[in-house]
Amino acid sequence: MDELAQKIGVEGSFALVVTPPSASTNYYTLTFTRRAKRSAASTQYVVLVNAVFPYYCGVEKDEWMNLVFCDVIAELRPFLEKDFQYLSPGVLNAKLQADDLLELAKSEVDAVRYWESKTVGQVVFNGYD
Repeated sequence: MDELAQKIGVEGSFALVVTPPSASTNYYTLTFTRRAKRSAASTQYVVLVNAVFPYYCGVEKDEWMNLVFCDVIAELRPFLEKDFQYLSPGVLNAKLQADDLLELAKSEVDAVRYWESKTVGQVVFNGYD
């Protein structure tokens, strides 16, 4: 993440704040702020990066166990796609199927059931504690 932050700071028109995973999240939160050129206004974009697997996504709202997925703007993707695979809102909002759980360990499947996860996104970017 440090390398990504440095690259964006040098090459991009964004400031980046990286929030590491907490005890109850399995992802980094990257908050990109577009550097305003002529006005005091700035725009923020939030991207999540899974702490274990090389996946990232955009979110409109980053609240524990209540993520709202959105597209990542095209300007940010070149910084991320070298190291991570983009998961679109369509993929993340897809209903969880039994086949989606085949690669998970028993403890992970138990957590999915306990937390009553319904979508792929709720499993990939979760707030299980």
